[in-house]
Amino acid sequence: MTDSAIASHLVSDAFLDCFDTAGILGGDTGIVPAVRMVRRHYPDKRIIVYYPPARKNDAVGSECHDSHQITGSHLERAVMPYEINIGNNIVISRPDEWSI
Repeated sequence: MTDSAIASHLVSDAFLDCFDTAGILGGDTGIVPAVRMVRRHYPDKRIIVYYPPARKNDAVGSECHDSHQITGSHLERAVMPYEINIGNNIVISRPDEWSI
C-alpha cells in the first residue's frame, strides 16, 4: 500500500498547495498515474524522482521533471558522525546499527 499512499498524498498535497516541488523516493510505476494527474491539473508544480541505489525506472523518470540516482557515496556522506559534542560536556554517539 506504500505506492498508493504516496500517490494519494502527492495528489492531495498538490490540491492543498503544500508544495512547489515534490521529491519522490522510489521508482515503482504505481506512482505514474498520480504524477500525470498532478502535472495535468497543476502544471506549475515540479516533481522529481530520486532512485534508491541500483534501482532506476525510466518509465517513472520520463513522467517527472527530473530524476536523480542515489549512490552508495551519497548514503555514506549522509551518515551521522560517530560522535557529536553538543556542548556542556554532552556527547551523543551514533548507534552501531546505523553504520554502513
